[in-house]
Amino acid sequence: MKLRKIMLLFVVAIGLTTLMSTQCETEDPIPGCSGIATATTTGNVEVSLCFDEKIHFNYEDGDLIYFVANQNGDPIYSITIDVNTYAPDGISGLLKPGNYNCGSDDVGYVGLVVHGDEDGFFNSKSGTITITEMSETTFKATFNVIAEEFYSHETINLSGTVDLK
Repeated sequence: MKLRKIMLLFVVAIGLTTLMSTQCETEDPIPGCSGIATATTTGNVEVSLCFDEKIHFNYEDGDLIYFVANQNGDPIYSITIDVNTYAPDGISGLLKPGNYNCGSDDVGYVGLVVHGDEDGFFNSKSGTITITEMSETTFKATFNVIAEEFYSHETINLSGTVDLK
């Protein structure tokens, strides 16, 4: 009986040691990306993007968040994310963390611009932005939209994250 208890304690100790020494790893959507935003496109343009240069950030408490970042190289990719909830009748303070629709008549917007040999200007047609944190210095969000190229009307699926701290 004592041997069973000792064996049980030994097995539990080994199990706890193994659990405590195991590291939880999350898969990086863009391996090696240390930028402030990432995005992946599928459809007519298939690319994984790491935006490492903040171009513009504007936050108006309760009303607006506007973010632009670049991935430099050839071609240069620019992403714009905008949520503007200031109501037409003048009601302020509607913007808070949560889900926002992206489309021509919605408060959310995600755009991708390609500057290079094959320029492109993609505007969100449908989808969502989920803001989890925002302030004058912080913007954390995820997005998943269908975007349409302005001239050719080709569409892409555009999804990604923003982690501006």
